[in-house]
Amino acid sequence: MASRHWIGVARLEQLTDDEPLFASAMDIDLVVVKSEGQIHVLYGRCPHRGALMASGCLEGASLVCTAHGWDFALATGASTRVPGESLARFAVHVDAATGEVLVDQRELEAWRVDNPQSFHPGEFI
Repeated sequence: MASRHWIGVARLEQLTDDEPLFASAMDIDLVVVKSEGQIHVLYGRCPHRGALMASGCLEGASLVCTAHGWDFALATGASTRVPGESLARFAVHVDAATGEVLVDQRELEAWRVDNPQSFHPGEFI
């Protein structure tokens, strides 16, 4: 893991199985989900209207935006209902000693360059 630069976004004790958690890093809204023993970190805004995905709910292995029903597979970020739509997924590492959930800072930086944010961090739409 020497080539990665990890940044904390949550702690394991904050996560409840199958309940999305809002997180933010580098002014990017994220959603953290623990499901079936896996931790997933995805971009935290629905591409449809920018609703916070942390307000969404899980249906099986998909995170569903409660604003308009768009869904995104936790494993891939791809929507099964809306072809061509997806949420970015970020590499996750859990520090066993501290319980901190970490994402790769370089991935976030690269994503931010390609996806300028039009929302203030955490702003509800």
